[in-house]
Amino acid sequence: DGELIHIANDAIEDEKLGIVYEIKVKPLKTTLNIDGEIKNIEPGMSVIAEVKVGKRRVIELFIYPIIKYLDEGLSVR
Repeated sequence: DGELIHIANDAIEDEKLGIVYEIKVKPLKTTLNIDGEIKNIEPGMSVIAEVKVGKRRVIELFIYPIIKYLDEGLSVR
């Protein structure tokens, strides 16, 4: 867990992930428990983070993948 402190103004395209925004997160803890061993979080470490931006209704969780599939199918030629 952490606090989102900065979001880039512009998105960048990642070959594997698609369109992404660079963010800066302030972690709530300075250590991680990896296989029972405590490791310090150090500057420059890479992470993949999910940012919670709101709540969705249950129906949206089922419909979103369908809409995304249709949108991608229509845009690829």
